[in-house]
Amino acid sequence: MAVTERDSRCRWKDGKEQELLAFVDDRIRGGATVTSALKEYGERHGMSWLTARWKYYQMKRRASRVSVVPEKTPEPDSRGRVAPEETLHPYPGGTGNSKDASLARDQGDFLGSLSSLIRASGEVGEDVVSLIRGLSRMAELAKNALEAKELLLQARMKEVQLAEEAEKVRTVILESLNDLREFNEFIDGWLETPPVDRVAGLSDFTSRLEAGRNTLAEIIRRLSGVAKTS
Repeated sequence: MAVTERDSRCRWKDGKEQELLAFVDDRIRGGATVTSALKEYGERHGMSWLTARWKYYQMKRRASRVSVVPEKTPEPDSRGRVAPEETLHPYPGGTGNSKDASLARDQGDFLGSLSSLIRASGEVGEDVVSLIRGLSRMAELAKNALEAKELLLQARMKEVQLAEEAEKVRTVILESLNDLREFNEFIDGWLETPPVDRVAGLSDFTSRLEAGRNTLAEIIRRLSGVAKTS
């Protein structure tokens, strides 16, 4: 059922304006939207939430007009001179041309524009606070996604590094195994040689045994290096 402006005004003769204002502001601080708070107030007091909205924004506009501070005109001193207006800078002693000052101005402009948007949207019955919160949440989720992607990339790089190290260890073990097998075959062949032939080939055996000793030393060095890195 439509509510006329006259009927809406008659419902506020009991002085409930401040109660409405405090109720809605309290709900907003608790995370509710203006619309949901007005609907809850209307249900509790048996009235249309449109009536409550009309009164709420009427009081908001009235409060904003009262809060405007008139500009103060400088008074002349005893000699009739008027002191020049003081120029304020973002930082003491600064000119406002630094990078920090520019950033401070940009932030101030953004916050001012955001406040104007919220106030103007509220005056026409539209609530953009929920939309802004949603955008903030989306930005936070995007940031978390980028961080998770970076962690995943680091994990994959670590996995590749471990695989390369494992392949190096495998190569060292195979090379050492082949060298040991060759040296073992040399010893077995010498032991199977008749004693007479051993004496005849003693010089060759000594040379090959010396080479085999060097091979064993190289195997020990390679395996020691693998043990340190694993």
